[in-house]
Amino acid sequence: MPNPNTSFARIHLLPAKEAPYVVVIRRKPSKQVHIMRWNTQTDEIEHGSWFSGRIYEMRSDVSFDGQWMVYLAMGSKGNTWVGICQPPYLKTVVDWENCGSWHGGGYFEKNRLLRLNAGYALSAMEKALAAIPKKLPFKTAEIDYKYGGEDENVLYQRLERDGFKYSGERELPDMSYYGKPYHFLGNRQEKENGYYWTIQPTPHHPVLRVTYVGYYEKRGRVFHFDLPDYPELLGFGVTWATYDCLGQLIVAREGAIERYTLENIKSGVPRFRLDLEDMVPPEKKTKPERDLDWFPLEEPFTPIKFVTDALTDMEVKTIVIPIASTPRANAVRELAGEFLINELKDLTDARLPFATSAYYLRHNDIIHDPEPSATSDRDVLESCSRMVFDLAGERGAVSVGLHPIGLAAGWDWETAIRATIKAAREFIAEEEGRWVRIVVDDEEQATAAQVILDE
Repeated sequence: MPNPNTSFARIHLLPAKEAPYVVVIRRKPSKQVHIMRWNTQTDEIEHGSWFSGRIYEMRSDVSFDGQWMVYLAMGSKGNTWVGICQPPYLKTVVDWENCGSWHGGGYFEKNRLLRLNAGYALSAMEKALAAIPKKLPFKTAEIDYKYGGEDENVLYQRLERDGFKYSGERELPDMSYYGKPYHFLGNRQEKENGYYWTIQPTPHHPVLRVTYVGYYEKRGRVFHFDLPDYPELLGFGVTWATYDCLGQLIVAREGAIERYTLENIKSGVPRFRLDLEDMVPPEKKTKPERDLDWFPLEEPFTPIKFVTDALTDMEVKTIVIPIASTPRANAVRELAGEFLINELKDLTDARLPFATSAYYLRHNDIIHDPEPSATSDRDVLESCSRMVFDLAGERGAVSVGLHPIGLAAGWDWETAIRATIKAAREFIAEEEGRWVRIVVDDEEQATAAQVILDE
């Protein structure tokens, strides 16, 4: 058992569900917080606010695109409030006073839905949100209080949203590393087993296990992280660990942040590591905090839109490519990496759409579509298009990017775009907040497609 250095900065990680951004909440000393935003695709770090007080990290969250953050804060004078901001800055677009540390915070349940842990501050929340001069780019609603009103109610629902599954109890290792525990279990102030959750993004990823081991004096709630297949990789000293939207393991350990690809997990050496232990706030601001760019959409939210971007550059959860060996599909496979290529070796004769991880692309899923021959009836193409979107919905996709289905198999453009639009409409109608981006060749095609959509 190592001797803990209790002076290490405590770091919490909030990964965006559909973008390669992680909000890093660093606390050291106990009442000083620094907010950063980490791009796990480029390892660029944006340094933001320094705050004298406490951010309740387990009641905080970041939006699916990494552009918004909700948090519960306690100031240096003991006042508390809930704020909605644009990380890495805590300057609020809207905030309201909270009832001490009761309730507060929230999480993004869906791409465009923020659930707020309002509790006793419900009236203050509603009044503050009603007073915003412009609409936020997402809806807000009160949270479901299925885990009470404190840390667990936000954290556990956040874990569930990200794909963690509650798995029961397990025997704990020797937790004396963290000092004296203070558990409540009926009339007992001790516990030998911990509640735990597991996540495995794909069959190629090792299972990550997160165990709640109790409330510790001078530390608060403590979680233990481990990979059963690689028992030496995590363990004591890790303050948070999870997978990001690229399927990479991200870890906060003893004042540093680390990023592991699948190969790095096997070798035990991180691809990227940054020591944040000795950071100090600047003596004075060299520039003002970033101006709030908080209503980026001047036009109404558009569920179906035609774009000319490359599939690999799109801010979507799921992309669709044909199983056929086209230049565009091959470009996606090449960027996704060797794990995808190996996985596809036994799946080239598939008759139905199937999904795989996007691995080293920013997307969570790739749906591979065996497009029907252009000699088939149009009903067959429409059925195939529906199956693609049905599969996306089954896997929890909010956003889908694709070329018109059928082009790779020789269908004419208008028939392909009509079948794709029809299936996309059904997809977005099933659940509010879904959106589809259909890639066309140029603005002329985009205009023609919009005419078809508006019919």
